[in-house]
This record gives sequence, structure tokens and C-alpha cells, in this order.
Amino acid sequence: MAQNGTITRRSDGSEIELRALAAADLPAVCWLHFAAFRIQSSRRFLERAYYPTFLTPGSTGFGVVAARAGELAGFCVGTLDDGAYHRALLRRHPFECALALLGKLRRGGRSDPRRAALREARLHYVAIAPAERGSGLGRRLLVETLRYVRDAGCTTCASRIYADNEASRRLNLSLGARLELESRDALGPYAVYRFTLDRPPGEASSG
Repeated sequence: MAQNGTITRRSDGSEIELRALAAADLPAVCWLHFAAFRIQSSRRFLERAYYPTFLTPGSTGFGVVAARAGELAGFCVGTLDDGAYHRALLRRHPFECALALLGKLRRGGRSDPRRAALREARLHYVAIAPAERGSGLGRRLLVETLRYVRDAGCTTCASRIYADNEASRRLNLSLGARLELESRDALGPYAVYRFTLDRPPGEASSG
């Protein structure tokens, strides 16, 4: 998937289009985020800072969206280098970042120094519209995303999943992710899963 290109997957005969995230998708992406997740930051931060930075040159951010009849059916966003993404976020939106960091500290959140040392892709969010859940779209989105990450030269990809998200946990495991660690933050217990991208997504990894 080219960063700003368009892709279409219709191998199963569906009318779902998978393509790269674009600026025009951001309002719908933010709406689905609010519907799917416990909001960790303010609506202002997500709409004006967090999601737009995935499209900022140099941030290494990427996104894949799924659309049916022109309507957002799901999305996945992540980074090839999480440090580069957060530096771009800070440069472009220092005020919003300061507010978000203050809120995190008030909730008892802490930064993980190990994350800064990792040079691997990271999935931030995968969200599926309520009407599309159970259709296999989450798997298609994740496979396409991992294919992009692998083609971009990354050898691993990490994903943080909270304990109440059993569907995501099963999906990650079914595509070859391995449990790396379990911990908790202000939002509750979570686990980090890691994909080793030595084979095409969906095949068992070596080792």
C-alpha cells in the first residue's frame, strides 16, 4: 500500500474497499474512535492533533481505512517509528500535547522508557463500525496493515490490547502475534502482543 495511494481488496466478492487514510477520512475516523473506545484524551486533542499527525510527513504514521458504499466501515492507524510520530505530534501541536500529558499524569499514567528504545512498527488503534463487527473485516484490515508494515521494512510490530478487548486479543493471536508482557495503567490491565514479520501476514512466523 503506497502511503497516499489507493488499494482495493475484493477477493471475497464483497463491496468493501481498503485504502490509505486520507485527510477527508478524519472526521469519520474520530467519530468511530469515540464510539469504539474509552476516550483517553479530549475530543479536541484527538480531532486537532492526534489523528491528523498520522498524515504528517516525517511522522512515519500510516492508516488503512475500510469503506462500504462510501461510508467508513473501519480503520487501523499506527506508526513505523513511534518516537518519530510523537516528536512530530509535539512539534505541530505543543499546546494540545501539553494538555494531554497533564491529563495523563493526573490519571496516574507513566511513560514506558522501553518504548522509546524500540525501533519497530506499532499499531495504535483498530476500530470496526458496529454494523460490520463479526464480518471478518477486522482481520482483513489487520492483514493489510501488517503487509504494509512488512513492505516498509519493519521486522516486528507491537500492539497493546486491554483486557476487556477479547476480540482483538483473539484476532492478534490468530495472525501469529505473541504475548510479550502484561501490565496495567490508569485504564486497567493490558497486554502487549508482538508480530514477527518474517513471513507474509497470516502465516505462522518462524522461531
